[in-house]
Amino acid sequence: MKFSKYSFRFIIIACLCVQSVFLFALDVPPLNGPVNDYAHIFTASETQELNAYLYSIDRQSDLQIAVLTIPSLEGESLEDYSIRVAEKWQIGQKGKDSGVILIIAVQDRKLRIEVGYGLEDRITDAQSSRIIRSIIAPYFKQQEYGKGVLLGVKNLAGLALQDESLISETVKEAGRQNDDSIPLPLVIFLIIIFLFGSRFMPGGLFWPLLFLSSGRRGGYSGRGGGFGSGGFGGGFSGGGGYFGGGGSSGSW
Repeated sequence: MKFSKYSFRFIIIACLCVQSVFLFALDVPPLNGPVNDYAHIFTASETQELNAYLYSIDRQSDLQIAVLTIPSLEGESLEDYSIRVAEKWQIGQKGKDSGVILIIAVQDRKLRIEVGYGLEDRITDAQSSRIIRSIIAPYFKQQEYGKGVLLGVKNLAGLALQDESLISETVKEAGRQNDDSIPLPLVIFLIIIFLFGSRFMPGGLFWPLLFLSSGRRGGYSGRGGGFGSGGFGGGFSGGGGYFGGGGSSGSW
């Protein structure tokens, strides 16, 4: 198969366009600690309070939470940028993937909670969304960024460490709704089994009900309570945590 000179030119132009995307992608700034306020939206006292809280979590557990503020995404997708930040910073402990990153693009009025792979069952997408919409965004609309972020990270810490005292009622409700929901196809399947099973199978009423009850998830189990020792304390680098794209985005 031979390429015409026009096809060759098209391939060259396409390659240059793809290359330009990577050349002009927004830089991921260095991780300088739990709070990385490159948009300068926090006061000195707010930064100090946030750092103190996040450092204390890190010292007492394997959980790491980092906050990043940037002036603008400069046209890049928030989700794409967020995962690039997660890949570079590697917040959370290696093997436990116990990191969370809160990213705020001020001029775009967008924010995202990026949840480490090991925390996706504790901090669901629905709960991340509720934290953004009901906890953080109302404060951001009043330009009270420090208060919104502090309450947001406290709720995230409460979910990750299973500390009910840190979780607001609206976030708990989002978790209950997420746990109790049953997919519609499963409901239809169970109805069919129930109708036909009760007529043709011994104990036909029992098995669908047993299947239904066992299919509803209860509280978290499997990793034990809380986390062990952390890693921010001595330096300012992540612990090798992996992120699988869990979390939620929002705006204000």
